[in-house]
Amino acid sequence: MPMGRMDERVAIVTGAGAGIGEAIALRLARDGARVVVSGLADDPIEDVAAAAAGLGGDAIAVAGDLGEDGTADRCVAAALARWGRVDVLVNNAATEADRMCRADEMPVSELDRLYRANARSLVLTTRAALPALREGRGVILTAGSTAGVSGIPNMAIYGATKGFATSFTLGVAAESAADGVRAVVVVPGPTDTGQTRPEAGPHTPDA
Repeated sequence: MPMGRMDERVAIVTGAGAGIGEAIALRLARDGARVVVSGLADDPIEDVAAAAAGLGGDAIAVAGDLGEDGTADRCVAAALARWGRVDVLVNNAATEADRMCRADEMPVSELDRLYRANARSLVLTTRAALPALREGRGVILTAGSTAGVSGIPNMAIYGATKGFATSFTLGVAAESAADGVRAVVVVPGPTDTGQTRPEAGPHTPDA
């Protein structure tokens, strides 16, 4: 069997229960990676892990809210216990606002929820993974958003949290370069996922 691009590599993918995160986890597994599939307890992460393992890789699921202390540590500990290393961290976990609205109309409770999911969780996961990533001169890949690099009406708060993700990752890149750890931000535009379809109105191939 030919060697895959990611054979022997270990990746943690957050927000991997659906959408972009699921696609990343499955692609890594198809390329031979061992994958920690991280998601909330009600996400179908066990199904994604099983699908990833069926593609020729190896995968385990770790459920929990990454905004809580200890969840990110459990993801890293699970990878180290099973495979002894972490080579890639994919910071994909995030959420969107419950409704599109102006910044001055957003409830503080919603602001706190977005910050917890899109900023706090990112910091906690990166902090937890960095020691293991330094050991193997690994890579951090963060999913940003076009909303985080340009002003979009009714998305000011969400965009600010994704702008945080971009700025934080670039800062970690500058801090970690001497340790051989790369940190990269990818900024996807609108993507065909279950999360975006309800917002897009009639969903057509052209859209």
